[in-house]
Amino acid sequence: MEQDIVCKHTQFNMEHPCVRCRFRKERILFFSRQHYQAWLENTELPDGKQWQQKDDLVNIRQELASLREELEQAREQQEQLKQELLQLRQRVEDREASEKQAAAEKQPEAAASPSSGRPEPGETIADSWEQIFEAIDYGTYTFRYKIGDTKLIDLGSEGVIAMQIAAFHEDDMAYDSGKAAITWIGKQLLRTRQPMAAGSADTDGWGSSDLRKYLHYDILPQLPERIQHRLKPVVKRHKIGWRQQEETIDTLWLPDREEVLGENCRYRQLFYSDAARAKTLAGEEEAVTWWLRCSVSSDIYSFIDRDGYALNGAAANANGVALCFCT
Repeated sequence: MEQDIVCKHTQFNMEHPCVRCRFRKERILFFSRQHYQAWLENTELPDGKQWQQKDDLVNIRQELASLREELEQAREQQEQLKQELLQLRQRVEDREASEKQAAAEKQPEAAASPSSGRPEPGETIADSWEQIFEAIDYGTYTFRYKIGDTKLIDLGSEGVIAMQIAAFHEDDMAYDSGKAAITWIGKQLLRTRQPMAAGSADTDGWGSSDLRKYLHYDILPQLPERIQHRLKPVVKRHKIGWRQQEETIDTLWLPDREEVLGENCRYRQLFYSDAARAKTLAGEEEAVTWWLRCSVSSDIYSFIDRDGYALNGAAANANGVALCFCT
C-alpha cells in the first residue's frame, strides 16, 4: 500500500498527502534537512552514502536505549561504591578517635606512676595477621600497636615464634620505595642452631653466607603465604671486617651490632639492656648464643652470648637464629 512522502510543500508532514502536488509514493524517512534537500535535488549525500532505511534507524535507537540503560546501571554502581567508601572511611575515623581517646585516658595514669627508664612490657596482639595488614593499609597501626607487642607465627619444625615489634618507619625499603611500616624481630630463636658458613668455608660477608641462603630458601617457604606476600625487602648495611661495609637487600635477615648494641642502637626500645638481648630457642627456657650478621673477618662473625653480651666466634660454629622481617 502506498504511503505519503515528504515533499517540498509539506516538508516533514508524514501523515497526509500534499494537497498541492498530490505526490504519493512509498514513504521514505529523512534523518535531517540535509537528507531532505538532497532528495529534492535527486542527488547523493555529500559523503556519498545513499538513503538509510527506517529499520536501520530503529536498530540505532534500540542500541542507544541499551547503552543508556548500561550507563544508568554503571552510575548506580558508582554511587553504591561511593557510599560504601564513605562508610568505610567513617568506620576508620571512629576507630581512630576511640583509640586516641583511650590513649589520652592512659596518659594521666602513666604520668602518676614513677618511670623506671625501661619501656613498658609488650602485649600479645589479638588481631589476626590480616587485621594487622589492614591496619598498615589504613595507617592506623601506630595507634593500635606499640613497640614490644608480639604476634605468634608458626614455622613448623622450627617452632612457634613470637614476632616482636622492634620499630615503626625505621628500615629503608628496597629501590627507594620509602620506609617499612613495621620491623619485626623474633623474641625467641628458631629451634635449630645454624652455622654462619658450613664446614670450614670462608665467606665474603653476610651477603654470601650460608645462613642467609638458609633463611631465604628454607625458612621463607615455611611462612604462611598471607605473610609471605606482605613482606617488604629492605636495605641492610653492616660491616665486613673492621673497615669495609656491605649493603644487601633482604626479605629475611639477622640483626646487626649497631641495631641491638649501645645507647644509640637502632632498636633501642627493644634491646635496652644486656638482659633484654638474651634469647632462648623456641620451646625452651635456657638462654643460648645467637648470631649477628656483621663479621670481623671472612671466618669470624659477631654473636650475642647467653648473658646478652656481644662476642666474636668462628663462622662454622652453630648458634641460634633470630628471625627478622619488615611488613
